Formats: sequence, structure tokens, C-alpha cells
Amino acid sequence: MKWYFGNLDNSINKAQFDCGIPQLNDYLNKYALQNDKKGVAKVIVAIPAQGERVVAGYYTKSAFKGTISQLAQAFDIGGFGRYG
Repeated sequence: MKWYFGNLDNSINKAQFDCGIPQLNDYLNKYALQNDKKGVAKVIVAIPAQGERVVAGYYTKSAFKGTISQLAQAFDIGGFGRYG
């Protein structure tokens, strides 16, 4: 099977993805696309080169270095919920 590695977008089915780690599944389904659009992280997905566009795997990249409080101050927000 051949794979396509590329940017996450709304046309890709994320709902069927299950890596066995609930937190990673939740991140992909709830936060990955919005983080990518906001520039917080770059999300790359692996999908079959042909057929249904279903996520088989993903990774994220981020160039951020600092603390949660520094990030909150930079974006002028109060915090990140359970993350800080």
C-alpha cells in the first residue's frame, strides 16, 4: 500500500483513527486542526494514497520553547485550561 503524507485538513476523516492512547486520539479529533490553523503546531497525517482519506497516523511539530505561563502572556490569555 502506498501512503500520502501531508497537511491535515477538513476533507480528511479523523474520526476512525485509534492508536490505543485516548489522549492522542482526542488531540487529533479535537485540537489538531485548530492548532495547525493557529500556527501553534504543524500537523502531518498519513493517509492511503488511494481510496478513502482516513488518518492512519500523524505527528505534530512545534517550534515553541518556554513555559505555559509565557505562552499565555504572549497570546494575552488567562491560561490553557487543564494544561496551565
